[in-house]
Amino acid sequence: NSSCSKTVTVYNPGAALAFDGADDYVDVAYNLNQSSLTLEAWVKPTSNARMFAVSNDNPTNHGAGFGVNNYQLEIDCHNTFIIVPGTPFSNGTWAHVAVVYQADARVRAYVNGTEVYNAVPNTGWTSAMNGTANFSLGRANSSLPLPWSGSIDEVRVWSRSLCQPEIQAQYNCELAGSEPNLAVYFKFNQGIADDNNAGLTTATDFAGTAQNGTLNNFTLNGATSNWITPGGVTSGTSC
Repeated sequence: NSSCSKTVTVYNPGAALAFDGADDYVDVAYNLNQSSLTLEAWVKPTSNARMFAVSNDNPTNHGAGFGVNNYQLEIDCHNTFIIVPGTPFSNGTWAHVAVVYQADARVRAYVNGTEVYNAVPNTGWTSAMNGTANFSLGRANSSLPLPWSGSIDEVRVWSRSLCQPEIQAQYNCELAGSEPNLAVYFKFNQGIADDNNAGLTTATDFAGTAQNGTLNNFTLNGATSNWITPGGVTSGTSC
């Protein structure tokens, strides 16, 4: 009798993007110049440092965005930075964040669908949006990067203020990409997880507006600074 064997290598598709906390960021050519706005993302911090996940902060004019500071949510509202105490972030654990900016200058924030902030931190918000294309993932801005250490998934930008039931209904699943007022949408379901993804430096915008992101300084090989799995949302889970 004779036998033969064959080694089969299984490759897992990427489901999120891991940032090294040093200089990785994604540049998005989109202008968040509107007073009604919602920013969403699944985030997994791996450091207690002050760091930003989603931001259009301009070094001189400031803007909108959020990150974590010592595992607490931090919100950028045109040069007013709000730290929300008691928000449930921990090292290596995924959490969903939604920050809603209203035309009346009110800002609301949600973590895993639960409201954690609701106030008017800066009455100049509605007339003071920066009006320039400085939208980045994984850093605050070019002058003060505050680089993200950890992973990011399911980034969504809406050109209106979502209400809490809408956020709760769709934060734990993937969108179609054709939803009204969905301006930018990154699923990050790209590449081969933890493998050699050299050259795969474009994050695809699934909102149909082709506001693709450009990866900067990523190693694109191994378990960090690369496309990874799992993400915050199970790939293929539809809303």
